[in-house]
Amino acid sequence: MHSALLAAATLVLAAVAARASHRAAFTLLFASIVLIPASLSLPTAGVTSLLTVHRVVALGALVGIVWRHRRRDLWRASPTAFAFLVYLAIVLVTGIMLAPMVLNINDQITTYLGFVEQAVVLVTCTALVRLDPEPAWFIKPLAGVLVISAVIGAVEHVTGDSWSHWLFRFAPSEQGNAAAAELAHRAGTVRVRAGNDYPLGFAWVAAALLPIFFVVAVRLPRWRVLALIGGSSVVIASIYWSFARSAIVGLIVGVVVLGVLARDRRITALVVVAAALSLAAFVAAPELSHHFSSSIDQGSVDVRQQRIPVVLSAVADHPWTGLGLTGLQTLGLQGVDATYLLTYGVTGTIGLAGLLGLLAVGLFGVGRGVLAPRGESRLAAAALTAGVLTLIAAGTAFDSMSLNGTADVLWVFVAIGTVLAERNVGPVTFRPTPSLLPPVVAFAALAGIGLFFAAPTSYSRQVQFSTLPITQEAADYNPVQPGDTLVNTVCGAARAQAEALPGVTLTCRDLFTAPGLGELRVQASSVHAVDNALTHVGDAIRRAGVRSITPVPETPLTAGLPTAARTSPVWVPVLAVMLLFAWSGVATRFSRRRGQG
Repeated sequence: MHSALLAAATLVLAAVAARASHRAAFTLLFASIVLIPASLSLPTAGVTSLLTVHRVVALGALVGIVWRHRRRDLWRASPTAFAFLVYLAIVLVTGIMLAPMVLNINDQITTYLGFVEQAVVLVTCTALVRLDPEPAWFIKPLAGVLVISAVIGAVEHVTGDSWSHWLFRFAPSEQGNAAAAELAHRAGTVRVRAGNDYPLGFAWVAAALLPIFFVVAVRLPRWRVLALIGGSSVVIASIYWSFARSAIVGLIVGVVVLGVLARDRRITALVVVAAALSLAAFVAAPELSHHFSSSIDQGSVDVRQQRIPVVLSAVADHPWTGLGLTGLQTLGLQGVDATYLLTYGVTGTIGLAGLLGLLAVGLFGVGRGVLAPRGESRLAAAALTAGVLTLIAAGTAFDSMSLNGTADVLWVFVAIGTVLAERNVGPVTFRPTPSLLPPVVAFAALAGIGLFFAAPTSYSRQVQFSTLPITQEAADYNPVQPGDTLVNTVCGAARAQAEALPGVTLTCRDLFTAPGLGELRVQASSVHAVDNALTHVGDAIRRAGVRSITPVPETPLTAGLPTAARTSPVWVPVLAVMLLFAWSGVATRFSRRRGQG
């Protein structure tokens, strides 16, 4: 019965999105992205999990546009859309076709379709906004959905019950999803997440939407002060109640960028007041920062740091194309909590260059809008640019671009900002791009080759070590805890010593394969520097009180170029082509000026 209700409600929403006005369809689509978990799918008796609720709504909106509007200008390719097609081709080749190991093709296709969905959201929202003579209007539903999401978060904090857990009652076959679980806890307090799959995703999305809320509230004809005080208080409180430590960075990035780009006295005053109140609150009530201290949940920090060398080591033999879209799962990793590390792990330097280029194109397409004359459009463009930068920064804190509940929000921002720039700064065409493509690719290829030959050779040595004597490993009690403690002590002493050695890079981690077994890797510019660093590190470990450390047979000394330099002949041209798409708007304006001259 519950499953039938979910299916019926989703189909009704899709039908409404197909038949409603473009403004209503856009609002419904964005609300489904933010307020409904991205993993909640229609019941299909185990056939597929691809038909998630907001995908069905997005398809309904797309079908409605195609069926009801025959305007060709709606589908004019923006630089971001074109760059997205290039990126999808790169992911297909590097992530699936050139995967260095045999992977489950169904899992690979499912992951790949997640990226295709993001492109569909971008194209659909761009078309919906192009239908309207006032593209700046579309930031209003963004602000409204943010407030609703924040209220849901506040209710979760008060009641301790999860909104997404309640929604998943209508999909009993999907109880294994993370969003179907009850709210997580930190220091005895629930972490709100509203309609997102994770508290971290909810906090970063809310932080990215906050500049947009400020702009909408400032321009309200009435109840402006009440909206600013009440709405922003609920939003900031809900972000705090998520206890997502890194989201504080997102708040700072978004608000500061808005204040700089808006060039509006009211926005500047609002940013200054918000910063002063926040600082005063943390000074007057130091306990507010308590939940954001790493000491509250040091384990999550340690796990993230330990994943980095695991991924880098696994991809070392496949730096160009990575391990494939689901290759990291063979290492026992479902995620790495960093979009850019994840992208490098699954698609290599080529895929990472493609993603960075795509994000740069999207940011440039939105940022052009701040060149508009003073008014509502420029404020909207500034807020959207701040939101895009915030979500780009989110990729350093969690797997934001592989979680559609977060990534789709980014592409909604880009869609609105692109149309705003088209209307107020001028449309972008690709006429100059074909003539610029050969010299840009040639120059970038030469630059990549030059970087390859100019990069210095580095030397490294990897050593496994055991901190427990054999007699203790064979003891009657469980030696895991003392072993982990000793490995942490060794790694702490090694890192502290490495910081005092210039030009030395050191990684140290617990292998978790046997009690007290760890791995130490030292990299420097010469063989002597590597050996000298290992000697100093060994002395520091003994001074730390670890007496029973026993080196396991070590790997031979290796020499090579840094991965970035080794793969530069390929990733530099890829990134250059992506940036050419971003530059095409400026190149078009230059060509017009030459023609007029």
